[in-house]
Amino acid sequence: SFAGLGFLSLYLSGKLKAFDQKGHIAKLCIVFLPLLLAALVGTSRVDDYWHHWQDVFAGGLL
Repeated sequence: SFAGLGFLSLYLSGKLKAFDQKGHIAKLCIVFLPLLLAALVGTSRVDDYWHHWQDVFAGGLL
């Protein structure tokens, strides 16, 4: 989930120009929302005993 949603976050930041001189907090919230969702998916996998936390952490870093 980090791969797809991380790419979506990068795509949205480019399209919304979230890091320009007049960055707004709403743009940053939209950009970081997919990363938050990916973290929640990873947490749910660990919580449901589908994966070890080390696997989720390493997958998030990749």
